Amino acid sequence: MKLNVDGVEYDINESMEGAALGDLMNLKIKTRRPEDKEMEIPKFLGVTVPFIRDVFRDLGDRVLTAAAEEEEAEKLAEAGTPLENPPEGFDYVELLGDERFLDAMTGLVYLARRKAGDNIEVADAARTGFNSVQMVPDEDEVEADPKDEPAVEPPEIL
Repeated sequence: MKLNVDGVEYDINESMEGAALGDLMNLKIKTRRPEDKEMEIPKFLGVTVPFIRDVFRDLGDRVLTAAAEEEEAEKLAEAGTPLENPPEGFDYVELLGDERFLDAMTGLVYLARRKAGDNIEVADAARTGFNSVQMVPDEDEVEADPKDEPAVEPPEIL
């Protein structure tokens, strides 16, 4: 899987596996947040490679679940028993409100660009536009017959 940021592609696995120790520590430190009891915000210890993997694994599960629910609703409709409110599939715009996803994407952009030699800070990665980032499957991940698989595949990271 590749990460495309403003038209430049980065290998995701290479970016995380080959990250410099200092970059990993900087990412963790710069993304920490203290607990805020008044706002009911739990303490966050910072973005790590395992955190990024977990977020994308969860995202993949959400995408597949939405695709399966949509497929089941289509089957029911074809059988003459349509759902009153059929699911509409996974809406990627909902990720704009997902703090874990935004933290993971910031970390991924930061590590990818640092691995490529860009001299950026975590704050620079956090300013990357949502529409400037795309996940691009490797050629061997592209299926020959898309009818055999769900319409949307989860990103495979590590």
